[in-house]
Amino acid sequence: MKTAVIGSESLGRERRIKSVTCYEGNLKDLTEKGCSGCLKGGKRCLSTATFCSHLTALDELSVVKNAVVVDHGPIGCSSGMMRWTLNYRMESLVTGEPFGDLNVLSTNLSESDTVFGAINKLYDTVREAYRRHNPEVIYITSTCMSSTIGEDFESAVDVLREEIPVPIVFVGCAGAKSKIWASGFDSEQHANFKNLIKPPKEKRNTVNIIEFLHHHKQYTIDLLDRIGLKPLFFNAHATVEDFAHASESIASTGVCNVKASYLGSALEKEYGVKYLADDYGMGIAGFERWYLKLAELTGSEDIAREYIASEHEKYDPILEDYRQKFKGVKAMIIMGSGYAFELVRVLSEIGIDVVHTNSFHYDPVLDRDDDKDYMKRVTQDIEDLPVSISDAQHFETIKRIEKYKPDVIITRVHGAQTIALKTGTPVVNVLAAFGFPGTVDLAEYIYEELQNKNFVKKFGEHCGFSFTEKFKNENDKSFIV
Repeated sequence: MKTAVIGSESLGRERRIKSVTCYEGNLKDLTEKGCSGCLKGGKRCLSTATFCSHLTALDELSVVKNAVVVDHGPIGCSSGMMRWTLNYRMESLVTGEPFGDLNVLSTNLSESDTVFGAINKLYDTVREAYRRHNPEVIYITSTCMSSTIGEDFESAVDVLREEIPVPIVFVGCAGAKSKIWASGFDSEQHANFKNLIKPPKEKRNTVNIIEFLHHHKQYTIDLLDRIGLKPLFFNAHATVEDFAHASESIASTGVCNVKASYLGSALEKEYGVKYLADDYGMGIAGFERWYLKLAELTGSEDIAREYIASEHEKYDPILEDYRQKFKGVKAMIIMGSGYAFELVRVLSEIGIDVVHTNSFHYDPVLDRDDDKDYMKRVTQDIEDLPVSISDAQHFETIKRIEKYKPDVIITRVHGAQTIALKTGTPVVNVLAAFGFPGTVDLAEYIYEELQNKNFVKKFGEHCGFSFTEKFKNENDKSFIV
């Protein structure tokens, strides 16, 4: 297992599991090189865009219930939380959770602080955070600046724990230590595991659901209730007590292996909490495998099979209708690796062919040695699929769209949808095609976008790109060093 929950910080994915952000080829070559350990990720001599792992960590910490994040850095490092607060509010409306603004306080480091240090600013901000919000937990996050000048976080935490009666958790998530945005998930899960998760007092029929925001929360609750299980949701709306009981669950799962693997694997290694890494309920076949594996934990396989059969009876005619409608439709996928490759199968289940997949990074393995089998299963029957890996370098995205000319683009994060729209191609932003209802929702969404392409066509005609012909014709490999 690659997870080592020791020290105050986790390693970046480049060092821990040899993740890469640069590749061009096909899925068979990518997985074979990755699993054999000979996949070498190049570096670009320029960058047009990317996403910071520090902000990823802030996103996931801030949604813990009654938490305050004290971000020790310049104000700009936490300014992106305005966007995440909007996402959180929208999700809370769907799930019925009470919500307010996310509480992230910046120490607002200045230029002089880089010379003289600013540990007193950290002390003052943490004390003010406790006075103002009375939180159940306070997270202290590092930034590139505070890490570079060598702020003594560990000593500060020791001092603050003596005077503030709630957990004070240091999260080492300086963005400069990793070019892979997903390393931020590992940073926050490393800190939560070390500080909030306690050894089990007893085993309970609960399942740790390690997700982003829980858009299908009630559906998940109902699914687990059928087979005698209850969910513990992480991180959104999770309490400090929820973290303390995570080790008492009988299993962990999630909607994305990139998001869930660090914490899920650590719980499995340290406390024997089974981590369902191979499937997470996406699409029809994925949902069946995932639900049956959960049902095995309580001996409820017959109940699960009966439910799956009823879902087939209900949804198969609808799915078949969409397969007929989607004949000849070609799609391109642009998103993180946790969804990008699994979604190829999901689209095939509704009758859409994928002509190219662009993933923002690629993990040859996850945090367990047997996770190689996951990608072997995913690649079955699609080994020749053209694949590119880039960390949201959208000049490459544009070239792929122009080369493969898809009818629709399936995307998720990091601005890909905006770039794709500028090419005049319909775009569908996927949250999660979870189970039968989620797969049908995805099919309906795609169909609606394809029915009226007038807006995106005109949008593409009026929103071009400022690339020169020389740059557009340049081989992408010339930018790799």
